[in-house]
Amino acid sequence: NGSTVSKVTINGKEVAVSANNRYTLTAEETNSVVVETIGGYRVTFNVANAILVDGGAITNGMVRAVASGGSLTFSVEAVEGHRVGQVIGATDNGDGTYTVSNVTANKTITITSVKQYKVTYVGANTSVYSPVFGTAYDNFEVWVDNNATVNFTVNADNGYTLLSVNG
Repeated sequence: NGSTVSKVTINGKEVAVSANNRYTLTAEETNSVVVETIGGYRVTFNVANAILVDGGAITNGMVRAVASGGSLTFSVEAVEGHRVGQVIGATDNGDGTYTVSNVTANKTITITSVKQYKVTYVGANTSVYSPVFGTAYDNFEVWVDNNATVNFTVNADNGYTLLSVNG
């Protein structure tokens, strides 16, 4: 167990901790580089496009330092049109957050995304059932995974006749 970089400040501005420890300084009149370290390990993030980790504060390739035996909790969400696929290397807390516990070595967290498309149903006096979204009535929207096959059944309400289904 050695030290790991926990924070880098260049000319008064905190920069993301780099996985390869390489940084760029643009020379100004007065220059400063401040590097803080902790005894611990690096947690490196491999983050797919369309995924926000800690609201976008952690991006692909970024590193967080964790003290030996410590833990790191972070939130994961997808932007519209995507959903979180897998979070590999951390435990799902069931509330949109994940935790890496008892860190005793450098770790990598990989987060994938799945492209989704919005399906809009416009109808009146009908019900629709699908194993994907359950039963819905009249107008609704649902997101489905790219290339997913969505089987559904449309039923007209009592006293009405189904004329057509378009898509």
